[in-house]
Amino acid sequence: MAKERETYDLPADFEFTARSQGRTITEGDFSAMTNLTWTTAEYHTNKPLMLESDMGERNLAGACVIAFALGLATPAVRPRLTGMGVRLVALAGYDEVRFTSPLRPNDTIYVETRVRDIVKTSRPNLGVINFEDSVVDHDGRTLCTYVRSAFCDVSESVLCADR
Repeated sequence: MAKERETYDLPADFEFTARSQGRTITEGDFSAMTNLTWTTAEYHTNKPLMLESDMGERNLAGACVIAFALGLATPAVRPRLTGMGVRLVALAGYDEVRFTSPLRPNDTIYVETRVRDIVKTSRPNLGVINFEDSVVDHDGRTLCTYVRSAFCDVSESVLCADR
């Protein structure tokens, strides 16, 4: 049986949702990311074939969607967290990843982020912050959801005030 992890009691200030700036994924972005990741399946690389298929267009590989989302999500929450004395240190992982709709060339995406909790660690000034992220497009379609975890320094925050 897994041990229940202890979390910090978060003040109301920590219960916020942030929306990132938008980013249109151009043909150049799509091609660069596909080539960088060696994503060779025709779903991602063969435009004429996909235009004739039920899919109607190429789809960006899921790992590429996650990479774009991380680049948008972190700057959207960092200033607010820093203002509350929480400093992001390093990405810890992803859980509960679900892809629900394809990302295609020329789609504009945003990331909506909510702080789920901050888990205590054996180090008194280090926590693991868990974010619930949703990648949405310009039409409001949800493309992807996941929980993103990052190590964070809480030593300057109200979370460590009683230590």
